[in-house]
Amino acid sequence: MLDPSCWRVSDHALGRMMDMLIEPTQLADCLLNPDEIAPSRKYVGGFNYRKGDITCGVSHDSNGRKRVMTVVWSSQELWDQDFDFAPYQDRERRDFFGAEKKVSA
Repeated sequence: MLDPSCWRVSDHALGRMMDMLIEPTQLADCLLNPDEIAPSRKYVGGFNYRKGDITCGVSHDSNGRKRVMTVVWSSQELWDQDFDFAPYQDRERRDFFGAEKKVSA
């Protein structure tokens, strides 16, 4: 599991995990044993940790701990499958790179 002296998980990331049905063990595995770590385009000085189906956006808090800011699917296919299962409340369907997608009624 994640050491709370080193890691924090934002309320937003916890909400995303619940939306996506991501287990805490899957989050911990992504952060502690990532397949890839890449610089974040969204969080200055942060990184994206990818493991299998999920990617975690990570920055640092004021105490120097790593802070999980968000959890997202790692591929367009997974985003599409999720939206086909149940659309997110108040969220537009977008492609993996942020462009709007047409949603059929």
